[in-house]
Amino acid sequence: RERLKSHPTTMLSYSQPLLFLFILSAADAFLQPSLQKKRHTIRTMTSSPKSPTVAQKQATPALDLPNAIRSETTGTWAHDTMSRRVNAEILERTYQDNREQFEQWPEVLQKFNKLRSELQDAANVALTYPKEASSKEQQLEVEQWKEMLKPHVEAGETWLSSPWMVAEFYVYRRLMDCLGYWDESSRGYLYDPFYKQ
Repeated sequence: RERLKSHPTTMLSYSQPLLFLFILSAADAFLQPSLQKKRHTIRTMTSSPKSPTVAQKQATPALDLPNAIRSETTGTWAHDTMSRRVNAEILERTYQDNREQFEQWPEVLQKFNKLRSELQDAANVALTYPKEASSKEQQLEVEQWKEMLKPHVEAGETWLSSPWMVAEFYVYRRLMDCLGYWDESSRGYLYDPFYKQ
């Protein structure tokens, strides 16, 4: 024992295998539950494992998804976000950061103010589809938004009664429409209103 104290490297060499085993054990305990979870959450659509389709590669929840969070209940975070924060904070900051540019582009500012007006009356303004694609490249993106919005637009849901996540993401999509982001003839073509952030 005295000999071990006088030679710290000898003590280290005796403890290294124990430390190594401890680390392996901890890593296994940490990784094993996540590996098991992944195995249980992926379902295959066919019995043929040789050529998985895109649907087979996508993880499918083992349980039903919970109901979507909506923004209708006063006092909730979702309600505050869609009835106040998106317009009063996020779009206001966007305007302040781009004021000089927006004032040089009256057509962009007019559309931007229309979006803000809709959000000021979010409980009563129904969602609408995005404007038609201005280019062939944008067509798929517009079709995907239409597909996602279809149940909500057809049901007459508003910025507050539609699922919060859909509504908030759609605010940013509509902002891009206001700019004419995809329209080569627009002054806001490919303009990033968040570049200062």
